[in-house]
Amino acid sequence: MISSATLILGVFLSVLNILLGYFLGSRSRRERDRDASRTLDAVSKLSDAVANVSDEFSSHTTHHEMQAMVKKLQRAHDTFVSTKKQFRTLDRASEDQPGGPELRRSETDFSQVARDDRGHGVHKDVNENQRNDVRKEDRRNNASDDLRQDRRDDVPEDRRLQREHIPLIPRETFIDAEIDLDGIEGEEIPRNKRYSYRRLALVAPIFQDELPALDEFQTVDCWDISADGISFLFPERPECEQFVICIGHGINAKYVVVTVKHTRLFAYEKGTAHRVGCQFATRVDNHYQQAV
Repeated sequence: MISSATLILGVFLSVLNILLGYFLGSRSRRERDRDASRTLDAVSKLSDAVANVSDEFSSHTTHHEMQAMVKKLQRAHDTFVSTKKQFRTLDRASEDQPGGPELRRSETDFSQVARDDRGHGVHKDVNENQRNDVRKEDRRNNASDDLRQDRRDDVPEDRRLQREHIPLIPRETFIDAEIDLDGIEGEEIPRNKRYSYRRLALVAPIFQDELPALDEFQTVDCWDISADGISFLFPERPECEQFVICIGHGINAKYVVVTVKHTRLFAYEKGTAHRVGCQFATRVDNHYQQAV
């Protein structure tokens, strides 16, 4: 029984040495936490085992041997209690640090890692590999931001306008007479300057150089106007090279032949249409006034 007790005591002391090595070793905090937890459990079990067998082998040992054994166990117990208190104290101190248990669990290589919406702030104790990883991630984030901006810049103007909210503007029955077509010559509308002109107009395509009849006109939305031309929204891609556009109404109606310069698919509050940019060509008021 003495040999059994001595064996248990030896294991007990060996476990205590491992526990002390927890505080003196150079291993990472996570490894030390794991080993300390296992060591505490093992020491508790061994302490219970020694207590259970102490009564059995006491009758088989001399008083001197028993006193020596008790002193060794007492010293081991005192060391264990002191070490356990130190561990608890350090554990509570780490819990009170900013970041709490999560910070302590990640403290193997990082002293502190702070994150924000635009990147990572890393403590100076981070090793070089992890610092490089953070730099790579920052570069990827910045590259993604630049790519998104480049994609926005590369979007044609018409497609950008499709995403913008275009407010619904009250329209007259036809284009009113506030724009005098005498300004075509540059007298009233500055040349090369376009103005937003959200009004309605009547247009009709010209085929084979024949002016369209009055019943062939259809209502369209104008978009802008300048001294040289006008643009309007047509439901389909025009198949002609010229239109007749009626601006104004009643006695103020003015009929003008316009030449198609460009056509672009366009989206606005009413849906999708083709924005047709035209250049003023000639007035044909007399033809339609006689027809009326």
